[in-house]
Amino acid sequence: MNPIEFAKHLFLLRREHRMTIEDLASAMEVTAETVCEWECAKKSPTLDQINRLAKVYGVPLSEIIQSPKPVAEPPKPTQAPAQPKEEPTVTEAPKNTEYIPKRGKKKQKPAVWEILVIVLLLLIIAASLTFLIKPEWFPFLQYLGA
Repeated sequence: MNPIEFAKHLFLLRREHRMTIEDLASAMEVTAETVCEWECAKKSPTLDQINRLAKVYGVPLSEIIQSPKPVAEPPKPTQAPAQPKEEPTVTEAPKNTEYIPKRGKKKQKPAVWEILVIVLLLLIIAASLTFLIKPEWFPFLQYLGA
């Protein structure tokens, strides 16, 4: 089995046993990055780690090492179905799909008034800090009775 097929097989085994990368990493006493490297075919587990994988999954060692058997496809019907295929409703989720996160929306440029409000707030903060540090710089204090 080539490294890419082996990595895919490790990924499918983990998914089949409903484990996250972190779950498998803690069970194997390795880091999550190590498990990720195995599944991305960047590195391969050692023989000792393969033995531990078999124990964690509760499968024979040969199932870890050997390539998975291809799943036979069901025979296709030769005749058209009698009833039209129903479209899934909005409440039904399509089966056998993986979650793929969507890319974020493009960031909008801030409006001019938003920039002005931020600049004004920064000026107020700067003046307040200056007043706390050097109150003698504010000559209008004599009119306030301070």
